[in-house]
Parts: sequence; structure tokens; C-alpha cells
Amino acid sequence: MKVIFLFLAEILKLIKDVSSEYLGSHNFHNFTSGKKFTDPSARRHIFSINIADPFIKENVEFTIITIKGQSFMLHQIRKMISLIIAIVRGIASRDTIQQAYNADKIDVPKAPPLGLVLEKLHYDRYNKKFGKDGQHEALMWEEADLDDDDDENGADE
Repeated sequence: MKVIFLFLAEILKLIKDVSSEYLGSHNFHNFTSGKKFTDPSARRHIFSINIADPFIKENVEFTIITIKGQSFMLHQIRKMISLIIAIVRGIASRDTIQQAYNADKIDVPKAPPLGLVLEKLHYDRYNKKFGKDGQHEALMWEEADLDDDDDENGADE
């Protein structure tokens, strides 16, 4: 028996609504390990979150979640996704995200790494600060050779 879970329109809307609570500058100390609320480095800025329309590949439904932020801490994305899932499933309440920004310690589990892809890094702040100082090169993906047609050893055919 094959069971396929399909994103209903109202579930997709809930995911988008909940994820929007991450936008802006917040204290993400509960979304990593070893950071205290008073640590200024726990404050991060999320510029945008995009939840793509779901698609099916090999009888499995997927969606692509794109998160753009100033920078991220260890496990931050996995914990952000996990909390969205917990809220959508009714395990956590909608106000848990806002509570997680406060001083109280909240145990936010990590979502499994399976399916999590770090697709593209942008080094805008680094490039502005160091990229033109004559000692460092700007870090740009456009200049990288990312040819998908390479053989297993990375050599060109």
C-alpha cells in the first residue's frame, strides 16, 4: 500500500504564516547550542523565507524552503524547520517561536539533516569589507567552475 502525504492548501498557508515569524532581527539563542540569551552573537537577521509550491518526485512530495539571512549558527536552520513542523503538527503552539526569542531556555529539537541542502552561500559583507583591500579576493560563485557534466573524478571529458 502506497501512502502519499499531500500538502493541503491550508497546511501550506500555515507553514508560510508560521515561517514569517522568523523574519527580522531576533535572539536565536534557543536555535543553537552553547549560546546564552545575553550573548550578542545570538542575535541574527533573517531577510526572507520562501516556501515553494510542493512537487512530487519518485512518489515523494517535496517543497523547497529558501532562507536568506545575515548569517546562521550551528543547527539554527534545522531547529527553525523543526519548530515549524511541530507547530503545523499541533505539538507546539504558534507563540512558541516568539517565546524562543526570550531569555527562557526552550529545548528545540533539530530536524533530521536528510534533505537539507546548503545550496549557495553569499559573502556580501566579507566582500565589502575585504574583497577590495588588495590582500583578499572577493568570494564569488559566478567565478567557480561548477560544471555538472564532470565525470566521477572531477575531470573534464
